[in-house]
Amino acid sequence: MISWRSLGETWGLRAVLFAAVILYAGMALLDPGAFQRAVTQSLKEIEKLMLPLIAAIFVGAAVKNLLTPQRVGKWFGKGGSEARGVVNAGIVGSVLPPCPVVSYPIIRGFKDGGVKFLPLITMLVATTTVEVGQLFCGLAVFGAYVVGVRILFAFAGVAAIGLLFHLFYTRFVGRTGNSEKHGGRGRWG
Repeated sequence: MISWRSLGETWGLRAVLFAAVILYAGMALLDPGAFQRAVTQSLKEIEKLMLPLIAAIFVGAAVKNLLTPQRVGKWFGKGGSEARGVVNAGIVGSVLPPCPVVSYPIIRGFKDGGVKFLPLITMLVATTTVEVGQLFCGLAVFGAYVVGVRILFAFAGVAAIGLLFHLFYTRFVGRTGNSEKHGGRGRWG
């Protein structure tokens, strides 16, 4: 069951909620017209985002429950620091929509399903970098050649960033003994 207390479990969410309350209270006192327009616009945005958000939450839960440790090990590597897993995470992240309202619950499903720290970071970077969903709009506006080059460089860029992060992480974080804290059996394990 959802409680009001659970809405503020993380400090980041508490800060956003606090800022929203202060902002809207100030608007209500100082400019009631702007307050009324903002509330109306916010309700319209909630209506537009509700269906994709609900769908993303269900997809995220499905991903979490479909990912067995064997599948995670096969796709993303057993320890989570193999280059193959980083590249595969880049591919998965690139086909997700760039909107965090939709992609974050899905990526959270991967994390809860056992995906380790390095593939998780690569997935998050790829989600906003590649944006394969823009392919059709880009084809209509720029043509196949420009879109093809963009997608090629976006994929290559995400793979390169993921591999550089992999090298940095395994060389410096793993060597200092912090791998347990950041990518081993700790919070991300």
